[in-house]
Amino acid sequence: MTRPVVDPRDAIAFLQALVRLDTVNPPGRESLAADLIQSRLEPLGFEIERVGAEAGRDCLLATLRGTGGGPTLIFNGHTDVQPVGPGWTHDPFGAEIDGDRLYGNGVHDMKAGVAAFVLAGEALVRQGQRLRGSLLLQAVPDEVSGGVKGTGYLFANKKLAGDYAVVCEPTGLDVFVAHRGMMWFTLSVNGEPAHSGRPWLGVNAIAKVSTVIQELERALGPISPPALTRRCPPPASTSAASRAAPRRTWSPRAAG
Repeated sequence: MTRPVVDPRDAIAFLQALVRLDTVNPPGRESLAADLIQSRLEPLGFEIERVGAEAGRDCLLATLRGTGGGPTLIFNGHTDVQPVGPGWTHDPFGAEIDGDRLYGNGVHDMKAGVAAFVLAGEALVRQGQRLRGSLLLQAVPDEVSGGVKGTGYLFANKKLAGDYAVVCEPTGLDVFVAHRGMMWFTLSVNGEPAHSGRPWLGVNAIAKVSTVIQELERALGPISPPALTRRCPPPASTSAASRAAPRRTWSPRAAG
């Protein structure tokens, strides 16, 4: 079997096209990226399925069927990007090349990863020899907001069937074999108002919830099960507000 080949000029042009699509979440508009990816993969024989939790925010599933008897390999990546922050020296949606760098919002996290697996799938088709197993490429929305309308939606609707999966998030060219995921929950703490001159007559809800947050830090601190991952990423953050839900999330170390 000859090695699949990717044209570097086509790779750059495709990534630029992805970056120039404004898929900032919120509101998302990730179907713009799904349209672009579908236009490349469908003519090559990929079976296309599009599902979504809401209009304009499609999950694109592109399947290259094998000859049979082999496993299914999933490549998964999100096409939504973070809101544009301050300090840009290039147009965030210009996909400009300066030296050996391509600048744009979401290049690192993670339109380059999505472009990489799309280009790899295309190269596999052009190489001309079919695999026994199937290849499933998933371009999903909503990762920035927690993934409920993206990969979470696929999971809830039994669309994540495969034997192996690679999530092409940026991890500093390191490989993690597991991810801790995240947990969302609501915690209600009741208080009792009192005059600031006689605080002992009331109950300070903020002081009570601060104790809970400290306990969460202690109880849910970094865990490194050696059976799951060679190197476990640290917790990203714990956030809370009075009368709101403390949130605990984890993410790969270099997934900026």
